[in-house]
Amino acid sequence: MRTIGSTSARLARGGVGRGRRTVAALVGWSTALLLVLSVGGVVAYGAIKVSDPVNHGLKAVGPTSGENGFPVWYKDNNDVRLEPCIDANDPNCAAAAPLPDPSKPMSFPDNFPDEMFYQLADNVINDPANPALNAKSMFNLEGAFGTGAPKAGDQIVFGRIRYQWKSMPVNTTFRVTHPYGVDEVTSDGTGKVFETEDVGLATGQFGEALNSRIGPFLKSTSAPAGYLGDGATATTITGSPLNQNLVRIQSLDANGNPDGKLDLSQPQFTVMGKLATTSGVGVDRVTYSRTDGTGGMLDVYANSEVGSQSIQVTGAGFDPTLLRGENGHYAARVPYTGAVPKTVTVTNVGDVPASVKKDVPVTDAVSGTAVYNADTSTLTVKAQSSDTWATSGPTLTVKEFTGAAFDASGVLTVTALSGPPASVTVNSTDGGSATLPVTMQGAGFAPVSVLAVAGPDQNVPLGATVKLDASASVGTTANTTFSWSKDGAEFATGQTATFTAPSTAGKVTVTLTATNPGGPSTDTVDINVVDVSAAPDPVATITGPTAPVAQSTPVTLDGSTTTNATTLKWTQTGGDPVTLSSTTTPTVTFTTPKTQGTLTFKLEASSAKSTATATYTVTVKPDTLAPPTRAQFTRSTGEWRIEGTSSTLGPNNPTVTAYPGPTATGTPIGFASVDATGAYRIRVNVTGSLVPPTTASGTNVFGRPQTISLKSSSGGQLLAQPFTAK
Repeated sequence: MRTIGSTSARLARGGVGRGRRTVAALVGWSTALLLVLSVGGVVAYGAIKVSDPVNHGLKAVGPTSGENGFPVWYKDNNDVRLEPCIDANDPNCAAAAPLPDPSKPMSFPDNFPDEMFYQLADNVINDPANPALNAKSMFNLEGAFGTGAPKAGDQIVFGRIRYQWKSMPVNTTFRVTHPYGVDEVTSDGTGKVFETEDVGLATGQFGEALNSRIGPFLKSTSAPAGYLGDGATATTITGSPLNQNLVRIQSLDANGNPDGKLDLSQPQFTVMGKLATTSGVGVDRVTYSRTDGTGGMLDVYANSEVGSQSIQVTGAGFDPTLLRGENGHYAARVPYTGAVPKTVTVTNVGDVPASVKKDVPVTDAVSGTAVYNADTSTLTVKAQSSDTWATSGPTLTVKEFTGAAFDASGVLTVTALSGPPASVTVNSTDGGSATLPVTMQGAGFAPVSVLAVAGPDQNVPLGATVKLDASASVGTTANTTFSWSKDGAEFATGQTATFTAPSTAGKVTVTLTATNPGGPSTDTVDINVVDVSAAPDPVATITGPTAPVAQSTPVTLDGSTTTNATTLKWTQTGGDPVTLSSTTTPTVTFTTPKTQGTLTFKLEASSAKSTATATYTVTVKPDTLAPPTRAQFTRSTGEWRIEGTSSTLGPNNPTVTAYPGPTATGTPIGFASVDATGAYRIRVNVTGSLVPPTTASGTNVFGRPQTISLKSSSGGQLLAQPFTAK
C-alpha cells in the first residue's frame, strides 16, 4: 500500500462537484437516493456496493431557521451540533459558496447561496506512478434547493458520499475503505468513476438526512476553536466510528479480493464545519379557544434543543409569556383579551443572537371522530372547533366529501358509501385542521369468490394432446377445487388437465368450474382442431422506420401483413433493452433508449402447422449537443464553468465530458450529467495542464484556435467550441 503525501487541492463546487442543481439533476447524478437493498449483510446503494452495515451517525435535527428555512443544527451521536458554515467571509468557512452579490449583506432568498454545508469532508488521492490519476472522495452533509435557485419551501438537506475519479485502471472494481464504511465501485472503459449516494432529497423532509451514512462528524486534528476545520487546509482527521480516518482504494480481482495492482491511501482531508452556537426555536402549532367575543386562550407548542431554554411568545392582546417544558418540547397556555390574534411571535431569547419565528399563524383546534357502519354503508363524522362562540364560530367541512355539510350538532353523514377512506380531513374556516382515522362497525365481510380463468383459446392439429391450465384464475386458495368438462361430462380435476383432440376437424368447447368457500365460478376455452395437412405455412413480415431514429423517440413495428398465423410473439434480440407495448399483438411500440446503437427484434408467427420468423433492425442516432450557453475559465480561481444542453433528457441521463482543444480526446476538463430539462453544468477547479496558458499578448489559449470540445455518453460530439478566459 502506498500512502500518498499531503495535498491541499480543493474539490470543486457544483457540476461534477457540488451545487447549482435541481432535484431532477440530483436524482440523475445520484446512483442511489433513498432506496436501500440489503441481502446477506451487503447493502447496495445503486452502483455503490456497501460491504459493511450502514452506520447512522446522526441522531437529531434542530428546528428550522426563521431567516432561511434550513435546520439551525444537526447533532451526531457524540452530541456534537453543527450549524451551516455559510459565511464566505468567515476564514474558517473557506469552501462556503459565495453570495450572488458579495457586495451586499446576505438576505433570503434574494442574496443567498444556492448550497451550504454542515459538514464538508473531501479527500483527494493522486498517484506518483500515474500523474493523471485523480481520485476525489466526498463525505458531506449539505443543504441546497430542489429546483436550483434559492426559494422558500424548496429547501433540502442530504447526506452525500460521492466518488469522482479519473484515469483509474479501466473496467476495474475497487474496494474503498473510508471513515463511514467499506464500498465497492467499478470504473468504466475510460477509467472514470462517478458514483453518488444521496440520502434526503425530499423538500422540507430534513429528518431524512439522519438515515444517511454521514456521521459522526469528522474533525481536523488542527481544527480552529469552534470549527471542524477551516475548509481549505488538508490535514489528518479524527471521528470515524470505525477508526478508519482515511480513504484507501484497492483494485479487486474477479473473486472480489485485492489483487495488489493498485493500493493507494490518503489520510488527509479538507474539512469544514461550524459548531452550533444557538439552539433555535421551532413552532409546532398555535391554536386558540373561546366561548364569546371578550377573549379566550392561546395554546402554544414549540420545540428546541434539549436543556434549559428561555422561549417566549408575544402578540396582540396578551403580555409576553414564557413557555415551559423539557426534553426539547415547550408549551404555554396564554389568556388573551379582545379579538383573536391573527399571528404571534415565538422567540428563543436565550440564543445570541435571539432565534425568532415571526408571523406564526393562530388557528382554531379541530377534533372529532369518524365511524363507518359496514352494515348500513354509512359514514358518520362528528367534529367540533375550539371556537364555540355561537355567533361567530367557524364553518367545518370534510375534504373528502365536499358536497356534504355538518348539521347544527356537528354531525356529517354520508350514506350509500360502499367503502370508506382510511381517514378524513376536517378543515375549519379559521385555519384549523384534523385528520381523523376512520373506524368500522358491523358484521364481517363474506370471503371473495374465485374467478375461473380457463386460459386462451387454442388451435391444435388432429389427434394432438391438448394441455389446459387454470393457474391464471383469481382468488384461489388451498381450498379451491377445479373441474374440467366437455359435452356435459367431467373428464379431469385439478388446476391442469390434458385430453386428446378428435381425429376430425372442428371446435371443442371445454368448461372449467372453480369452487372455493365464496362460491363457484365457470369459464370456457375453445379448442379449434385443424387439419394442417393442406394448410399453408405462416409468413412473418415486419415494417418499421427505415432511417435512423432519435433517442427517446416512440417507434412502431408493424407485423400486420403477416399471413396464415394464429399466434404472434415479439422479442428483442439485440441492443439496449426497451419495453415493448405488447408481445402478442400485430403492431407494437417502444421508446428508443438514450444511447446510440442498433436494436434488433424478432417476430415469430405460428400456426398449428409451423412457425415462421422475421427480424428487423432499428438504428438509434447519437444525441445532439447544442453550442454551450456558457464556456468560461476564471484564472483567479482556476475554475471552469461549462453549461449547455443535450437533445437527450434525464432520467437515465447521459454524461457530457469537456476536453481542452479542438478534439474530444486526452485528459478531460470535467464532466456532468444531463438533467430532466436536458441541461448539464460542469463546474470544476483545475490545475496543471488544464489551465489555459497565457501568451505574451495576454490572450488565453489552448493552442490555436482557443477552443474546447464536448462528448456525450449518448454518442453526440461538439468540437472546437470557443470559450472565454478572464
